[in-house]
Amino acid sequence: MIPSQIFCCHFQDQNNGELEVRALEMSPDYFSFRLSRKRDGEIMKMQHFPAKLIFYRQEKLRENRWNEPEKRNTKNPRDSGDFQEVSVADYRITKTAEEEFWSEYRFETSDPAYRMEASRLLKEYGTYIRLKLEKTDEEMARVLTGYPVDETKISRTFAEQKTAWAEGMEKNGGFLEILASHCEIGIALNEPELWEAYRDSGSWNEFVEWYCRNRMLGEAPEKTPEKKSGKNPEKNPEMSPGKNRVQEMQNGFGHDFYHWLAERCRYLYVGNSFCPHLYPDSDTLQKLRERAERDRKTIVYVFSTMSEHMIPTYRERLEELKRKPAADRQEIVVNDAGMLSMLRENGEPRFFHITYGVIPIRRRKDPRIMWKKEPERWKIHRTTVNDGAFLRKIQDSGIERLSFETCGYVPELPQNSREESPGGNVTVYFPYYQMNTSTWCTTYAMCQNGKRGRQEDAECCPGYCRWETFLYPDDLHMVGRFNSLFGLDREAMENGDRIRDLVRQGADRIVLNFL
Repeated sequence: MIPSQIFCCHFQDQNNGELEVRALEMSPDYFSFRLSRKRDGEIMKMQHFPAKLIFYRQEKLRENRWNEPEKRNTKNPRDSGDFQEVSVADYRITKTAEEEFWSEYRFETSDPAYRMEASRLLKEYGTYIRLKLEKTDEEMARVLTGYPVDETKISRTFAEQKTAWAEGMEKNGGFLEILASHCEIGIALNEPELWEAYRDSGSWNEFVEWYCRNRMLGEAPEKTPEKKSGKNPEKNPEMSPGKNRVQEMQNGFGHDFYHWLAERCRYLYVGNSFCPHLYPDSDTLQKLRERAERDRKTIVYVFSTMSEHMIPTYRERLEELKRKPAADRQEIVVNDAGMLSMLRENGEPRFFHITYGVIPIRRRKDPRIMWKKEPERWKIHRTTVNDGAFLRKIQDSGIERLSFETCGYVPELPQNSREESPGGNVTVYFPYYQMNTSTWCTTYAMCQNGKRGRQEDAECCPGYCRWETFLYPDDLHMVGRFNSLFGLDREAMENGDRIRDLVRQGADRIVLNFL
């Protein structure tokens, strides 16, 4: 099957209506596609009108010009160089297979423009597959995007990489804007190290200071200055500049920020949106609840996507929450339509305040976009929840709050359609954002099977992610944790405009999710 992102075909009827199809297979002479049986007669009428074929052009395979700016036409993305549109009037459609619910067709033409573009597309897609199978990620990035692999630096550890990122920050506008806003504040306890650190800390303030020092700034690697006669080791440029920068940042907003965060933070997000195994056991959860009650904090319980074999586990977790006495309905985050359906069927929305997580609200977010193509921003600012009908549908299912992320640009937040709760009810995770999540964990595959591609469903996970992390070039500001890839929105950290724009659109809660 040819991915719809690189090829699609639009058929037209006499009323200028369009039907879009994707190719099952392709050659320079034809491509095949599949349609519902209900549209058999419709497609035969459309073949009397020209068809529009859209081909993706991987320009970086032809020109290695990664450092040259492009002139782009944002009004018509098909003229931007990313895609080539071919209009074909002379073609024939024949039915090649018929099943109970669908029919398969073949589009045949001798149009020279189609032959040229199809041949080019197949060659480029074949090159991509070969690189994916035979080459390293670095070599693939170099060939496909022109990314300067030889000029990049990869830190030895994630802690060292976080220190390098902190060292490169010039200001802390994002933090200052959070401080100035009236948003509620939360901290994501999304892995064992975090909820264990909170459970075992001597006090709430002690935990907050530990969190800020270890997660927000990273640990600067200690370096022993070399003794050189006639030189002051304090001025030695080799003497841990990362440590000095981190100390400078701590002096700049550290203690005030610790105090403010300890005072303002109200919510603790316990659990992981991406991995079902990153959820505390019953004993740990009980201790966290007791500790949060003493600290006067509210726990929000986070549930990831739900595999079929996890359904009994999720039911048990929900029943455990329902058995616990609470002064108010407890808040949970769901990232799976199946779980939302399960809650509704059992009449359980009355027990919980339900938040729609970041997984179902899909959007394009990747720090590597700049090395591919600068996207037309109007394409990616909106997503499914911006559709009024869809938003009303999930609200009817019990959803009261939506989740977004600072993700390299400011997304367009939907307008709340409920008169009884106008505006607000939007959570924003800051400053990391999820780029990709694998249901079958890549960390588990690498540690268990020696190769990230040899993935399998880990029904019983030993927790490799507590010790292992996938590192990428420092300048990409991305990291592989758990079963996901995450990007760091450094611009949101440095510049308060993004937080300000999100708050202006209705965001009323910010959750710190430092990894």
